[in-house]
Amino acid sequence: MKIISIRTTKGSLTIKYENPNPNNPDHTDVVTITSEDDPRPELFTALDELVSPVLEILEFDSSYGDGLTVTGVMFSEKKSREFATISCKKTLINSNAPLNLCTPTKPLASTGEEATGEDDLPEDCVAALAELRDEARRFIRGERMQEEIDFSGGSEEDEGEEEESGEEG
Repeated sequence: MKIISIRTTKGSLTIKYENPNPNNPDHTDVVTITSEDDPRPELFTALDELVSPVLEILEFDSSYGDGLTVTGVMFSEKKSREFATISCKKTLINSNAPLNLCTPTKPLASTGEEATGEDDLPEDCVAALAELRDEARRFIRGERMQEEIDFSGGSEEDEGEEEESGEEG
């Protein structure tokens, strides 16, 4: 499964990926999944770990990271090299809408004769992108955030009401 893009918006997660077509080995299916299910917290941790590399890529001072949230990544390939573009938003003090930014499209790693490595994404960015992809794959396979389940059969308020009614009768 090849992840093409990951995007978070208010209350939803969208993942676009390629999967080999089981009926036709010469083709791949492109699938987009949009869900309001909460992903595992590690997905958001991976997004948060991209803030520092994004500041470096955009040549912004580290103080600009306050209010900056990574919202997605788009992956692409050209001449067998893999690239990533990272989207983010910055909360503005005097505006009701955020500032939306994208990094330049950069290679994850240089390979081949033309490669110099000068324009590659920083290593910490590549590591966070790998973790983000792993979390996206887990989400696609159905691994979601575990919600707490009340196994006692009632809420604390219900228990309090039962005790009060028992004392009166």
